Amino acid sequence: MTKAPVAWHISTYSSEGSGRCVEAGPFTNGIHRFAVRDSQHRGHGHLTFTGTEWAALVAALATVEERSRTTFRAEIGRRAKVGPAPVPRDR
Repeated sequence: MTKAPVAWHISTYSSEGSGRCVEAGPFTNGIHRFAVRDSQHRGHGHLTFTGTEWAALVAALATVEERSRTTFRAEIGRRAKVGPAPVPRDR
C-alpha cells in the first residue's frame, strides 16, 4: 500500500513546546479527503475524513468553540452583576 501525500499544516491551536500539536491537511493526489495526525507521534498514523465528514467536523468544532465563548462571556457578565462572593463574618 502506497501512502498518499498530504499537505500537512500545524493547527493554529497548537502551542509550541506544549506537546499538544495537531496537524491536518488535504490529500494532494486529487481525492477529496483530509487527514489529521498527532505531530508528536507522526509514525502512529492519521485519521482520514471525506470532504463531507471534514466539513461536519470543522462545523461541530466551531459550534463547540462558540458555545464555550458564550458560556464564558455569560459567566463573566454574571460575576460582574453579582460581585464577588461575600466574605463570612465572625460571630
